[in-house]
Amino acid sequence: MSEFLNRPCPAACPWLGSPDCALCTDAERFVRHYVHGPVLCPMDEHEREFCVGEADHCGEGMFSEDQLVAMSDQELAKSVMTAWSAYVSSNCM
Repeated sequence: MSEFLNRPCPAACPWLGSPDCALCTDAERFVRHYVHGPVLCPMDEHEREFCVGEADHCGEGMFSEDQLVAMSDQELAKSVMTAWSAYVSSNCM
C-alpha cells in the first residue's frame, strides 16, 4: 500500500477537485486506485489480505471469504468500497 500513499487521487475518482477530496484515508485512496485504475502492478499478498479482511468485516456477511479470495484485484477493491458503504449505511446513519 505504501506506493499509493503519496499519489494523487485517480482521475476517475468522483471527489477529485472537490474540497472533500482530502477526506480520503490512505487505505481509501489505495482501494480507489484499483477501482478506477489503471494500476500497473497487482496487489501483493499483504494488500489482498487487508482488502479481504475489510470486505469481510465491513460487509457483515455480504461476501464469503472464498468469494473474496477468488476475485481479481479490481473486483476485490470494488467489494471493499461496497462493504465500507454498507457498513456506514447500517451503523453510522
